[in-house]
Order: sequence, then structure tokens, then C-alpha cells
Amino acid sequence: MNYDIIEIATKAFKLLEDKEFYFYGVINNKFKIDDLVFEALEDPNDGYRSSLGAVVVTDDNGNYHKRPLAKVKMIYDDSGEDLLHKLIDVDTNHLWLTIGTGEFGDYYPYFMFRFNPDTTQHDYVEVEKGYIPFLERYPELVLKAPEWFNGELDIKFEGY
Repeated sequence: MNYDIIEIATKAFKLLEDKEFYFYGVINNKFKIDDLVFEALEDPNDGYRSSLGAVVVTDDNGNYHKRPLAKVKMIYDDSGEDLLHKLIDVDTNHLWLTIGTGEFGDYYPYFMFRFNPDTTQHDYVEVEKGYIPFLERYPELVLKAPEWFNGELDIKFEGY
């Protein structure tokens, strides 16, 4: 495995921290925020232990919701035993998605990708008037990791 590519993907994903997006849902280990689809890749390590290997941009548009489920903020949380990226609803504080490595410091860490629909929600949220999608709002971030934002990083983790 080329660890330089994994490091590029990790640093690029961290560029999304504390930013707000519209969230369009999850398909398997993929999720869509604004105009980007991401895939969380599990690193199976040795068959007993696993972890979040990397998150990459993918061109698989899938069958996501046409209208957003929520406006979310991406938060990184390393306060406990887990290393997690969380998509939290900016209006209700609902935790929609958790991605990362559980029990990071333990002998058996594990890959975590948990989608948690809001069962109290009955309708989609409206995109605010004049909203500019992520790639247009933050062109400077795209310049920091162009190969990641363009989906050019080919990362594959092999099983034990």
C-alpha cells in the first residue's frame, strides 16, 4: 500500500472539518454531501482488527435523495476511545453519520460507518436561496488536494 496516498486522502478529508454541507444520504459505505460523493474504505488490517483506512471522493453518484435530508456540520471527535468524523445536523443536533475507528487504542480496534436516520423528521430540508455548493465555496481547499477532490486517488486495502 502506498502510504503517501493514504496520507493525502487523510489530510484532504480533514479539510472538511467544521464546514457545513447539505447531506443527501448513504449507500453502503458511501455518502453524499453537497455535490460530492465520498466512500469510506475499511482497512481490514489482520482479519481480527480493522480501522478506517481512508475516505476518498468517488464519481459514483448512486441513487441518493434528490433533496437534502439535513444541513450538517462535519466534526472530528477524538475525545474518547474512538477516532470519529461525525455529520451533525446544524438545526437539531442529530448525529446522522459516524465514520472512523472504534476502540482505537484497544487490542481490537474496528472500522465504524454508522448511518443514523432521524426518525422524528418528516420532510426534506430546503436548500437556502443562493446556496453555493462546496467546490465553489472553498476553491482554496480544492487547490490543497486536487487529486483527492478530483477522485484521482486509487486506494485499495487488501484483506489479511
